[in-house]
Amino acid sequence: MLLSRIPSIGQIMQWLGLAETTEHRAIVCGVIALIVLLSPVIVGLLLHLLLCLQMKLLSRFSPQFAVAFANYVTFPGTIFHESAHLLLAVVTGAQVVEVKFLEHTEDTLGHVTYRNRGFFLWCRLQDTLISCAPTVLGVVGCGFLLEFILRGGYVWWQYILLWYLFVSLLDHATMSPADLKNYFGGVWVFLLPVFACLMWL
Repeated sequence: MLLSRIPSIGQIMQWLGLAETTEHRAIVCGVIALIVLLSPVIVGLLLHLLLCLQMKLLSRFSPQFAVAFANYVTFPGTIFHESAHLLLAVVTGAQVVEVKFLEHTEDTLGHVTYRNRGFFLWCRLQDTLISCAPTVLGVVGCGFLLEFILRGGYVWWQYILLWYLFVSLLDHATMSPADLKNYFGGVWVFLLPVFACLMWL
């Protein structure tokens, strides 16, 4: 149902007033491929800005509470974040070395350490998929939670629980500097396949 609502490349070209030529199609497909591949980063940065705004608002009442809220109160989001890294590491065949769901240092609340396995391109693919997993899966998870919330028919404590989980996931669906480095280290592997798929559509 959702796929039927996605416009075709031909429709997009018509909207842009471009003639149906191979050159124009290649340009449009190239731009769309870049947008698709950069979308996890864009979403991650927007969520980071949202988190900063939330921290600023909470800091007006109590800076200590703002830090505690982000670091401890929303701990399900941290667990989900690290679980997303872990899931994609296992699925892509990386060797998981260490998993910490709840730790608190200056720059991290948890971490998943892994070693790449496979040939060069596969290792870059692992880095990209593992690094963007919390953002992609976090947004998908928030979408499901929002659907449950809007469906209605719950008692008050169930609404509180669902909104709490929604905020927790959203707060931790960002990409860390290390995630961004790994993502850009391998995202180029996807450029040609995504471009080719779009050209065929």
